[in-house]
Amino acid sequence: MDSYQEILKDAPLDFLQKLAGNLNLATKGGKRAGRGSENGWQALYNKLVAYYSSPDNLETLWQKIGPPGQLALETIHFSEPYYDEVSRVHERLNKLLGKRAAREARELLLGWGLIFLSENEYGLDYYDLPLEVRKFINYKVLPLLVKKDGIPLPEQRENHGLFLWLDFYILLAGVLQREVRVTQTERVFYKRDRKKIMLCQHYPDDESRYLLLEEVAWANDFLVEKNGCARLSAKTWEWLQLPRYKQWLTFVDWVINHYFQCRNIWATHILGFLLTLPPEKWLSLPALYQLIHKYNMPSQANNILANNKELLQRFLWLGLIEVAGGLEQGCIRITDLFRRYFNVLLQHDQEVEETDGEVFREAIEGFFPEASSFIVQPNFEVIAPLELSPNLFMQLSTFTDLVSADRMFIFSLNEKAFYRGFTRGRQPEEMLKFLQEHSKYELPPNVLTTVEEWAAKMGKVSLVKGVLVRCQKEELAGQVKALLEARGWLIEAITPQVFLVPENRGEECLELLEKQGFMPHPQLIVLRAGGEDDVDIDESPNTLLARFIEAALKKRG
Repeated sequence: MDSYQEILKDAPLDFLQKLAGNLNLATKGGKRAGRGSENGWQALYNKLVAYYSSPDNLETLWQKIGPPGQLALETIHFSEPYYDEVSRVHERLNKLLGKRAAREARELLLGWGLIFLSENEYGLDYYDLPLEVRKFINYKVLPLLVKKDGIPLPEQRENHGLFLWLDFYILLAGVLQREVRVTQTERVFYKRDRKKIMLCQHYPDDESRYLLLEEVAWANDFLVEKNGCARLSAKTWEWLQLPRYKQWLTFVDWVINHYFQCRNIWATHILGFLLTLPPEKWLSLPALYQLIHKYNMPSQANNILANNKELLQRFLWLGLIEVAGGLEQGCIRITDLFRRYFNVLLQHDQEVEETDGEVFREAIEGFFPEASSFIVQPNFEVIAPLELSPNLFMQLSTFTDLVSADRMFIFSLNEKAFYRGFTRGRQPEEMLKFLQEHSKYELPPNVLTTVEEWAAKMGKVSLVKGVLVRCQKEELAGQVKALLEARGWLIEAITPQVFLVPENRGEECLELLEKQGFMPHPQLIVLRAGGEDDVDIDESPNTLLARFIEAALKKRG
């Protein structure tokens, strides 16, 4: 959607002369703009741009074109001009005004430069309206869309705030905390796993809202599929390093940018109406929907309505608008955050990625405070504000279970979750240090003692590919030996702390030890040359096993 400045910059001199003549524009000396050196291309161009930039001049032209021209201009403005061929627009105008009146109105609009003929990417002609004219028409129409002051505001009010964005983190944490299975055909989570994630979100019964979050995660490569399960990608952790307001900016772009990139002219109209509306006023949705029906064919109007109701729903979910009375019969207005966000875009006339981040920071950073601490309770609950740094939130989620996220995040610190963090590559000492560094107060003594006990157990039992079960603590060895004997897996006790089990039972044995709470090393260990038992990696598996048994027996002797 270009301004007069853009549209006229490539126009030839004779076109500018004709346009200036139609508008009766004169030089300083009182003569009409002509071919003289004083009134060459640049002078005409500057004069025309200045003329069309004046709302008073546009109002004069509006009055001159009269009701037929006004209706024709509004019809072109509120249609989908880029994809509507000129012939289709003519057909619509002929039905509204009659062929003769429609032709006269079109010629008048073209002659006075209120519309221009352009060619789209498919080689088809369409009518293009300059940005100044579009703004002017929206300004004229807006009073018809404002909720009348005498009509009471519906009691039902909705403002989702930042909850959609927060629920995106909860989805990512859900993938981090459990084995989330993925369907092979559609690449979506299985319903059972999906429901578990939704239970912690702010609108747990709204599946369409949740599916949008999953769609965003897949589309932006935050998720990858591995062995039938979803995993977080490296890109996720890179994104989490950004300041909270920058993460929000990119998230908003992912959710709504499509509606503006696909030349949805009504998305632009709705946005223009909302931004022009005084902060205390509300936009009537029935009046907006009626406007769409007025200027479009029935089938086209239904498609436009469906598409833009979906956009409004996303605006609501993102906290960009608040709604009174629902999205069918109610009214809407933009939030202060939305107004500041788009004011930056309008001032700089750029996409989010291209706009100076510092400008956005000054405008909206205050909406995104960032907390860097939490409280660990004696009952092993970790309570954190919803403003917790996303990076800290995800790190905490690796070794705790998210229980609730209503007014604050509540995590459960338990042995199973702590071991999960160990299996994800975090060392027990590191997780304990993380709790101590970011806890607002000292860890309760009972929590500290228990976590230290968990840390002392982890990785003390391990399976060496071959398969040997090793216990680094004598007190664990007796329990492990009894468990292996009960399953019939114990071939021989090589030492009091090293047990030989069938090689084909390795993974099953590892899983059993995990379930019984021994917190084994999460993978089968492959011995390397020069290791603690000095076993040569180049030898066959059977020789490796023999060498390890021999070394173990030497230690026992």
